[in-house]
Formats: sequence, C-alpha cells, structure tokens
Amino acid sequence: MQVEIDNLKKASLYTLENFLLFVERAEERGMEQKFQLMSEGIVPTHSETPLPHWFVEYVLSKDFGTQPISLQFEMATYNHNTIIFNINKLLMLVADEKDIKVYVQGTHVYLEISSKTPMPDIAGTDKTSEKWNKLHQLINPLFVFEVLSKSTKNIDKGEKVELYQSIDSLKEYIIIDQYKPHVTAHRRTGANKWEQEILTSLGSTLTLESINHPIPLAAIYEGVEFEG
Repeated sequence: MQVEIDNLKKASLYTLENFLLFVERAEERGMEQKFQLMSEGIVPTHSETPLPHWFVEYVLSKDFGTQPISLQFEMATYNHNTIIFNINKLLMLVADEKDIKVYVQGTHVYLEISSKTPMPDIAGTDKTSEKWNKLHQLINPLFVFEVLSKSTKNIDKGEKVELYQSIDSLKEYIIIDQYKPHVTAHRRTGANKWEQEILTSLGSTLTLESINHPIPLAAIYEGVEFEG
C-alpha cells in the first residue's frame, strides 16, 4: 500500500509542468547545472542519480530561496568536454554543406510517447525543416550523441535507447565512451528496426549516415586522456 502511495506522489510531483517550473526557478537562482526529466525523476545531465524528492519539492515550493540549502552537482570531466568540443567542431565544418543545425548540451528533445524530456550532449537536425514546440523542445532531430560517464552510462545505454528510438525523425543515436576508444552507433534501418555498430579502434571511422559524413575516431578522441 505504501509503495502505491509513494508512486502516486511521484507521478504528481514529476510532471512536465513541474519540471519546467523547476528548471525556471533553478536558472533564476543561478544554478548552472542542466537537468533532464527521466523515469526516476529530475536528473542532472552529468549523473544518473535523481535529485532528492525533498529538494525538488523545496524548489517548487513558495519557500524556495528562503533557506540556505544547496546540493553538490557532479560536473563534466575534461574528457567529456573535449569529446563534445571535437564533435561539435567537426560537424560545424560541414553544417552549411549538409544543411544541418547542431545544438550542444542545452536542447531538450520532444518525445511523443512520453512526458520525459532528455537532453542529449549533441543534437543535429535538418535546418530547412527543423521543428520546435512551444516548450522549446526539438521535435525532429536527425541524430543525437551522448558521451558516457561512469555516472550516466546506465541511463544512456538503457532508458535513452528506447526513448530516442521512439522519435520518428531520428536516424542515429551515437554513444561515445570517454574512457577508451569505444563508439556504439544505433541506426534506423526501417520502421521499428534498428541495427548496432561498435567501433573500438582509433583507426576506425564512424559514418554518420543520416548526413552521409565520415568522422574518424581519432578526431573524436583528439586530446582525450584515456585511463590506464
């Protein structure tokens, strides 16, 4: 019985409307951390641990800002930021040629099947037909990238695969390991059909088939400091 009550409280707390209000209030208070609404609650983008319920309730309450309460958020690593910088640089070089727009670490994508709102590390869309809803969620990404960290790998390799694959416009979901050369490409091959390619050598080349563009792994990992 208590489990059912807890689930009802969770469902009423973690609505899209409350999430957007949470983000608005967090930004007003100068929080630089980005957040996603996932199955377990509101999750910082560089973590898979949801924020404590009490903290979310406090931010949403009329008392927010009246007490000196704060949380320590996990920050992106050097490797994570380096990989994002490299990919963005490589894509921006061909953005005009390929008629795409590239958005980095700040764009929520819209999910028709769910009120969840993930924020990929990189999202690309056709600039001639990109669509946004009134909540400023990207409706029709062509491809998304996520860079794995030790604290986000379960979400990125689990829940987000299903969520991203539900987007009709999405052609590729690329997952990049920041600790070793390891890239997993999920590609749409037909209606409700996806294939997976895994690349583990710096001499390999990732082909971003949605825009027919090769990306060498050596360029993705340029300047990255591998473990071991």
